[in-house]
Amino acid sequence: MTSPLGRSVPVDDWKSLRADTILKLLYGVSRSPFNPNNDPVEMDLLMQATGLDLLSVHYLLGTMEAGGLVEATKDPQGKPIAVRLSERGRNWVSFQVSRVAELNGSSG
Repeated sequence: MTSPLGRSVPVDDWKSLRADTILKLLYGVSRSPFNPNNDPVEMDLLMQATGLDLLSVHYLLGTMEAGGLVEATKDPQGKPIAVRLSERGRNWVSFQVSRVAELNGSSG
């Protein structure tokens, strides 16, 4: 199966599929002219985009944060309440998107 970032992943690899959904959404938000300050995205939007519950979204974000792909704003208990792509995450997603565009023969 092809993930939202164009990566080939097994059909039952829900973690990669949902993580790529989150990363692609965050990438789009970070590039939006309506978000010039790169304000973080709240958990409700990530839950809606992935179809996952809050605990599962927190799990994925923890993995992505450990890998340096996202930066999270946290509540006093240390749980993420909003998230945005880090510079490393933006570069990685940009590479994935451009690679897919190149493979598909389009520019940009």
